[in-house]
Amino acid sequence: MVLCIGVTENSLYIKEICDKMGENSGMRIDIMNRNTIISLAMLYALWQSNQQDLLDLIRPFVLYSVGNTTKVGDEIKVTQVCNYMETEFGYKSIQKAVVDRILSRETSSKFSKNNHRIERRNKRFVLLKSLGDLIDDFSTKRTTCKGHSDLVTNALTRFLNENRAYSRTNYTQVESERFLLSFFERQGGSIVLSVDDLRQLKSQSNEIDFFIARFILTEYEHKSALFDYLVELVKGYFVTTALYLQAENPNATTASFSDVTFFLDTRLLLAYLGYKTEEENNSVQKMVKSLKKNGAKLACFSYNIDEVNSILEAYKLSTVSKFKRPSTFTLEYFDAHRYSYTYVDSNQRTFMRQLCDAGIDTIPPSNLSISSAGLLDDKRITEILLSIKSNYNQSTLPDDLTAINAVSRMRKGLKYPYIEKCKAVFVTSNSILVSAVKEYIKESSADVGFPLAITGEDLCVMAWLKDFEQSNTLPQMRLLENVLAAITPTKELMDAYFGHLDDLEHQGIIDDDEAALLRVDIFAKRELMNLTFGERNNLSRSVIDKIRSKIREESLRAGHDEARRKHEIEEQAQKNRVCKQAEEEIDKEFSRKESRWISVIKTVSIVIALAFVVISFYVALLQQSDSSAKYVIFFLTAITTFEGALPFFSKESYPIRFCKRYLKRKKLLALDARKEHYLALLEK
Repeated sequence: MVLCIGVTENSLYIKEICDKMGENSGMRIDIMNRNTIISLAMLYALWQSNQQDLLDLIRPFVLYSVGNTTKVGDEIKVTQVCNYMETEFGYKSIQKAVVDRILSRETSSKFSKNNHRIERRNKRFVLLKSLGDLIDDFSTKRTTCKGHSDLVTNALTRFLNENRAYSRTNYTQVESERFLLSFFERQGGSIVLSVDDLRQLKSQSNEIDFFIARFILTEYEHKSALFDYLVELVKGYFVTTALYLQAENPNATTASFSDVTFFLDTRLLLAYLGYKTEEENNSVQKMVKSLKKNGAKLACFSYNIDEVNSILEAYKLSTVSKFKRPSTFTLEYFDAHRYSYTYVDSNQRTFMRQLCDAGIDTIPPSNLSISSAGLLDDKRITEILLSIKSNYNQSTLPDDLTAINAVSRMRKGLKYPYIEKCKAVFVTSNSILVSAVKEYIKESSADVGFPLAITGEDLCVMAWLKDFEQSNTLPQMRLLENVLAAITPTKELMDAYFGHLDDLEHQGIIDDDEAALLRVDIFAKRELMNLTFGERNNLSRSVIDKIRSKIREESLRAGHDEARRKHEIEEQAQKNRVCKQAEEEIDKEFSRKESRWISVIKTVSIVIALAFVVISFYVALLQQSDSSAKYVIFFLTAITTFEGALPFFSKESYPIRFCKRYLKRKKLLALDARKEHYLALLEK
């Protein structure tokens, strides 16, 4: 049952609305609609001012639609409002029950009867007063958001044309808007679009994603305002995902994750361990931190541990064997630092302890009595996957389906509408798998409530909602992670590339050493993307030849750079040596001076003290009183004199402190002069 907040005259009517919402309250976006990108920016702008109730975020869109479809005094046609929202804002599949719920809130007791703009009459809604002021305010914000999104898409259009993406120079702003929205979906989530949408998107070339990623990366490196606007769009996309997942959840920003176990897949584990790109590592680590902060339990299945171990083993062997291909998973952190066999081996031995220390438990399948059979039909899931992506890699599919069935069993067939109460969720980086499972469940008419499997992107969204202030950089981190993923060769491209290298080796055109270098060199992979734009069909023998040529040029340049670097290092070492010599000489000289000065201060102090004692004794002798009184006076005078002189012997006495400060200033001046003298001699 969905919890309802608004109170109306007829509680049974509200119950009816809530029951309908519990069935399906998902809201998708239409990437073919030009207004969709503006709506994303609008959602984030509204979220900034209201971070409590997701459903309230849709309210301005609903009231704007009501004001533009209904005259004062007329009945509000909910179906008409939904159609208007799809056309005007790009919100597909918005449920009538959602609109009903929002309209019901407008009739609730939180507004006085005099302020009601909408009234319910016999389960129908009537517009009582004009919504002109709300429409004007909404339009103003929308114009600002449109201005920002237009700047982004116009710049992207110019970039695509200038770089001749797909050998074209006639891209339009409309196309750029669609490309950008589809980029967000292809590189991250799996919720907002339907499987039919994904089939259409996945059929497009990787080349467009490559150029979009290059564009975003350029704006990021320049720290431009356009990049800030891009991040706003991503945040709007985050909020849209949250609305799809559970718009009706009144506690989406406050409820803890204490009743949920999140099972992380292999790629997420690799990122948490720090083996992927810096951006991906930071993003996943920040997500895990936020989840744990909100009480979540984290786990993985034993097969994930086996996969991590196998990946590290394959990578380790590739560092010492020129015949051994790198792992299917690229471990960018190791690539970037060119770590040795020993280093990778050390990580392989300790990664389990790292996961244990982080509170990520390992669950053996036997403990859950799991088999691959269960809720999901493996054959039908496979058919859906292949319909989205014809060359889908099925090697890990049995394990993934086993994991999802395990989650289903942990829920014991119960329906949990909210993530905070759903007991277990499988979290994966495989957006196509998540979409296929969602489609299968829809086909089978099964109602599992909150999805059994979600992407890491979607979980980031839910974590971000609860930790908004501390995690406000998370959307930017995810965007950069997806950008880097788009300019990194896919498994399909790398397999084709390795196949070409194998052929050249067998033909004797390249030797074993060169082939081994071409397989693992980071520069080679970067050139592979630059020459093919990430598209397998663009790979050819000429591309391989260009990569080989560039590698040789790079090696030659690297040799020159290395020689220059060594010369600079030696030169700097000489400078360091003479500077150190100067420092040692000055230290010795001023150490001697300081000792002499302190000795003088102490000697003078002793002389002064003794003088006082002698004078005191002489004064005492001149006294006319009896002898015992004289000696008492002398003794007291001597004690007082020495007590007064003692501070002068202290290391922190004022004269000594003054002396040290003076000598320190003189020392610094002398040191600068000595260094300049020695460096001048070195230059000569």
